[in-house]
Amino acid sequence: MFRVIVQGVITVCLIALYSVSIAPKQNVAGSEHPEVVGMQFLLPEYIPGCKSTPYIQSEDDSARLRRLDDTVETLRSSYENKDISTLDSLFTPLEGSEQLLNAIQHDFEVYDSISLTFSIDRILIAQHDYAIHLHWEGVWHTPRQDLPLRERGLSVFKFTGDQQITLHTIDGDNPFGMDTRNIPGDET
Repeated sequence: MFRVIVQGVITVCLIALYSVSIAPKQNVAGSEHPEVVGMQFLLPEYIPGCKSTPYIQSEDDSARLRRLDDTVETLRSSYENKDISTLDSLFTPLEGSEQLLNAIQHDFEVYDSISLTFSIDRILIAQHDYAIHLHWEGVWHTPRQDLPLRERGLSVFKFTGDQQITLHTIDGDNPFGMDTRNIPGDET
């Protein structure tokens, strides 16, 4: 705390000395450039305070982030490959999860090809609860449509767990269950 206060005082002094140096020339008794003399004494105290130690991520945190990333990628690829058994293992067994899995199963029946991409924006970690903010973009194609359905959105995937990470909530735009949405202009 003391170091922060001293650094603040030093910063104010440096700003004041710089202001003096750009002010109109005035003769100061004893020195032609008082700001240079002042900075020679202040800089050795100020510069070490600017140094900061980088945050070193622990191996446990790194492993947890890799597991989260792998879980999100497995979720995406399982949806594209229409692998309902893998998707079922990624969801927390809740009532809402069952409805979402039914909507996903309906997507698999309606669309013959699905392409989905995720771009992770931010990951928030609180103990064994995770919130992954991401952008998604997808293309759903049926044989009876000339043009495929293209959608995109922003979602927050909320996961829980430590070794086995499972999805329990999706907030925002849900990329799954596309056939159950009311999409304007869609006549299916």
